[in-house]
Amino acid sequence: MMSLTRYQGEDGGLDTPARPADHWRMGHATKPSRTRSSRMTRILAQICFALALPLIETDGAQGQAQAQERIPRVLLLYPYDNAPIASTISGETARKRLIERLNGKVEFNSDFLDLLRFQDEGHRRLSAHYLADKYAQTSIDVIIALNTETYRFAVAYRHIFAPKVPVVFCCVLRTLLDTIDRPGDITGIVTDYDITKTLELAERLQPNARNLVFILGLSNIDRVWEEMYRRQSAPYQSRFNITFLIGLPRDELLERVSQLPPDTIVVFGALFVDRTGRYHVAYELAEDVAKVSSAPAYAPIDTFLGRGIVGGHMGTFEDAGIEAADLAVEVLGGADPRSIPPRSSKAQHFRVDARQLARWGMAESALPDDTLIVFKEPTLWEQHRNSVIGALAIIAIQMALIGALVLQIFRRRRLEHEMQVAQSELARVTRVTAMGEMTASIAHEVNQPLAAIVASGSAGLRWLANATPNIEEAKAALKRVVNDGYRASEVISGVRAMFKKDAQARNPVDINQLVREVLALLQSQIQENDIVIKTSLSDEAPVVPGDKVQLQQVLLNLITNAIEAMANVSSRERSLRISTQAQGGEVLLDIADAGHGIEPDHLKRIFEAFYTTKTHGMGMGLSICKSIVQRHGGRLSASRASPHGSVFHVVLPITGLD
Repeated sequence: MMSLTRYQGEDGGLDTPARPADHWRMGHATKPSRTRSSRMTRILAQICFALALPLIETDGAQGQAQAQERIPRVLLLYPYDNAPIASTISGETARKRLIERLNGKVEFNSDFLDLLRFQDEGHRRLSAHYLADKYAQTSIDVIIALNTETYRFAVAYRHIFAPKVPVVFCCVLRTLLDTIDRPGDITGIVTDYDITKTLELAERLQPNARNLVFILGLSNIDRVWEEMYRRQSAPYQSRFNITFLIGLPRDELLERVSQLPPDTIVVFGALFVDRTGRYHVAYELAEDVAKVSSAPAYAPIDTFLGRGIVGGHMGTFEDAGIEAADLAVEVLGGADPRSIPPRSSKAQHFRVDARQLARWGMAESALPDDTLIVFKEPTLWEQHRNSVIGALAIIAIQMALIGALVLQIFRRRRLEHEMQVAQSELARVTRVTAMGEMTASIAHEVNQPLAAIVASGSAGLRWLANATPNIEEAKAALKRVVNDGYRASEVISGVRAMFKKDAQARNPVDINQLVREVLALLQSQIQENDIVIKTSLSDEAPVVPGDKVQLQQVLLNLITNAIEAMANVSSRERSLRISTQAQGGEVLLDIADAGHGIEPDHLKRIFEAFYTTKTHGMGMGLSICKSIVQRHGGRLSASRASPHGSVFHVVLPITGLD
């Protein structure tokens, strides 16, 4: 708080600041003379001095005016003490800008009015008288009023401390400017705080937000902010639950914001005075609140950026100070302030803190296109792009040369070695593999018709062993024995043919009919295991060219595996689903069981030869099935079914193969 000098008259009351002549009269008051002549002498001296005084004052004024024309004098009026950095930033920026624009030919005076702690009219009037006394003998050319409260002070009391001195203001709220009658010779830079822009940014970053909380204080300037926020947020009442936290003491405020739901948007206002009368430095309190807040915070004030808020739509006090200084230069250059209407600051942008985006997991892609991102750590590429490019180019050339040389050497040696190994191993591996596959295939595939022969022969014997032999049934059983014998022979021939280079005969095979025949062959096994067959066969008979016996072996193997997979299932229906459909020149056959399913690790290797998950399996069935399907130009694959079991997919082309 500044110290105030008061001048008291004879009655002890406040008087206006004494002029230089008043000082002289006060300092040279004479005592009563004992003689009339001495009294008359002094009276004549005073009369002469009084007659000469206007000439002295005129000469002095002319001299001062000439000096001021050479070096203009600017008075910077700050609204508070030096703790709130907003007006300090704009004032210092304006000072530097004026020095730059006027080539250093400018003088400055500064005063901090402390209008926040002392808001009563009496104090403000005393401050005005203090300024009048202080600058009574100093000619001020222009006053730069920093911040809204200083503008209010200048409008109300300029007639006391600087009558008719033009005023250029900076960073004044549009809301206040519209409510106070502005003298014509006062102009400046207006800050348009449009909170809807900040809310637009918040909604982009928090699309699921449902609560909106405004935090404000109780000072005069806080009330201006409150009125502005209430008016501008009115259209959002249908989209948000809006709450105003006004004048809460620091500890209570920290407690409240720490318990906010995550789907909340927090917006700061001026935050100067709480309800206990305690004065706060706005950005310091905002930083403390943002640290403990359970929801992201925003503000349209750039001094809050970097202190915990995500961001907002804002200008900078540096830019506003520059704009105010440029306006002051116009006035000092002779422009009439009455002809210069107040201007809106042009430096408004979306600004965000990259660190807070990371803290809250917000995506930069959600930001408006013209957003300025600050406090973003530059990458190595951004810091040393040219050096990195040069180093990478050198390394790439060296690596390319070395790599080419090593590759040539390696390839030559590897090819030499591979040729030697291939020549010695090719014939032996081929013979052993073919012989092993053929042997295993024959053993596996003949097992099914042999089992059918045994079953049919046993049935025939039982029909003949009856007291009255059933000749017809015995004949039927013997016919099945003969047919199964032929089938065993065809299986052997088919398996052998798979390992020959000769082309196999291709005949039309009705896949639907083939499914029905295989189900008929396995009817007894299906009944014994309580299997429920569910078929969904295509209405159009899907006919493919192929070897019927081999395709029959594929179906027998896949359906038999499905039945075995459900042997231990007791908690649900044992269902076997078989479907066929023609699609895009191919026949799709799916066989799905309700077993326990194939583990993902087994799915990768299930079609490999000699790989099996069965206790007594040989690991050749599925390998042979895949070979047969591929021989027919098709594909065989397996997957897990939902929610239970496995599905085998057979895809066969409808067109013939050479």
